[in-house]
Amino acid sequence: MQNYRKTSHTTYDCKYHIVWITKPSSTTSDLIDSVNYNFSYDNFNRLTSASGSYTGPNDVVNTQSQGGNPFLKHEYNLDLTYDAQDPSRNFINKTQTHLNKPVSDLNEPMENASVVKNNSYQLDYTYDDDGGLIAGSNYGYTQPHAVREIKEQPTGVNCCDSQDDPRIKNQNIKHDANGNLTKVIEGIGEEEITKIHYLWDEENRLMAVDLNPYSEESDHPIATYTYDAGGERIIKYLYQQVDIHSNAKDVGNARKTETYIYPDGMITTKVLKFIVRDQALSYTKHYHIGSQRVAK
Repeated sequence: MQNYRKTSHTTYDCKYHIVWITKPSSTTSDLIDSVNYNFSYDNFNRLTSASGSYTGPNDVVNTQSQGGNPFLKHEYNLDLTYDAQDPSRNFINKTQTHLNKPVSDLNEPMENASVVKNNSYQLDYTYDDDGGLIAGSNYGYTQPHAVREIKEQPTGVNCCDSQDDPRIKNQNIKHDANGNLTKVIEGIGEEEITKIHYLWDEENRLMAVDLNPYSEESDHPIATYTYDAGGERIIKYLYQQVDIHSNAKDVGNARKTETYIYPDGMITTKVLKFIVRDQALSYTKHYHIGSQRVAK
């Protein structure tokens, strides 16, 4: 068996920002070309642009239908824009385009590449400028960093000349007076549906998440959370539906409830209904620096 381990090289600027990552092409396999990433930042140390390229095996499309091209070349570009006029310096735009192209040679250019539609989009963000009033009182509040609207449209496909273009999606983001996210309402054309609904308690702890609030069924997926006297989350219940399809036809469905418990701040465990040999428990380990969780 050959060793396909790759070594990466990272370059930093004077402020210790990562500006370049490269992984040279493998000397033991011609299936993987070098991988390159570039990053740019502004004077406030915020990421403003990124790009990358990679060529690997053509495992996405039928190589026979592509003239036998054995490789798939990828490139992406990301641009981030911030509000330079508003003191809040909010993030207002994200534009990303992902291209790929079946190639027969690792050095073949990306001319006439195809846009990967699911990963190519533009997002425009609108924030709360005016604030609001607390119900039943004369007290107001502002949430200058709370996103209120997100407009999404595809990139690389000549979109969109009209605001009525069905490819444009508008999300209306709702928050409560404490700044907690409560609803995400998506509009496509004249139709609006609530994509997700969050419920919080008086101590700003997440109590429940309705994962499919627009469903007409009374038993659609819902996640609920329980906390101990110290305010630590100890149990999560997830009620959901499992759909079974065969040849694009719905052949059945079932409901199930999954339970997760949190023994401490380091581990999340999933309670299994049946004991399986050598797999009686699954868990997630959390890594902390002091009281701050940094990974899991």
